[in-house]
Amino acid sequence: RAAAYSTLSVLLTNALSVAVVEIPLAKWIYGSFSKSPLLTIGVDILGPTALMFLMVSTIGLPSKRNLDIVVMETMKIVYPKERLDTYEIKVPRKKGVITKTIIGFIYLLAATISFGFIYFIFRLAKFPITSVIINILFVALIISAGLAVKKRGEELTIEEKKGGIAGFIFDIFSLPVAGTGRWLSNKWKRYNAIAAFFNALIDMPFTIFV
Repeated sequence: RAAAYSTLSVLLTNALSVAVVEIPLAKWIYGSFSKSPLLTIGVDILGPTALMFLMVSTIGLPSKRNLDIVVMETMKIVYPKERLDTYEIKVPRKKGVITKTIIGFIYLLAATISFGFIYFIFRLAKFPITSVIINILFVALIISAGLAVKKRGEELTIEEKKGGIAGFIFDIFSLPVAGTGRWLSNKWKRYNAIAAFFNALIDMPFTIFV
């Protein structure tokens, strides 16, 4: 249900953004919106919408086993035993210069590939440059919000989950985009007018259906 509401919110937001911002802006600068307007509008509206749906729908609820673990851990606190359980806390090691350089290079490479791929898809759909920029920022915000929701969902479970290679690769290429979205979100909070605009653009369609 939450996935449906979030997806519908993004769908309405995209449609409103295309009609109110992207088409008038492109016509004002270039004289026309796109050589293939139906394709461009379709990708513009459905692309980020599908991305939001995929990110939200993949967030699973805690399993039955997780509930059993929570009950057991609660029982240990309420009825303490003479012998206390020992929990290991792993302290991250300080990274050296070489390690930081390698991580920075991988991050930069992942950012180049991720944003380059998004740019290529939008240009393939005949997006004007103005719409490409707007949609890249919008995709960054969606991925940032999706990962934040996913993280909150993971906080509800205490059972250990092993990450697969697919999740690892996704994290590498999504983190630069999500970082951009998080940075934009934090920056826009400083400007009341812009914050109010995006609040109306993003939150209002969602609240209509909640």
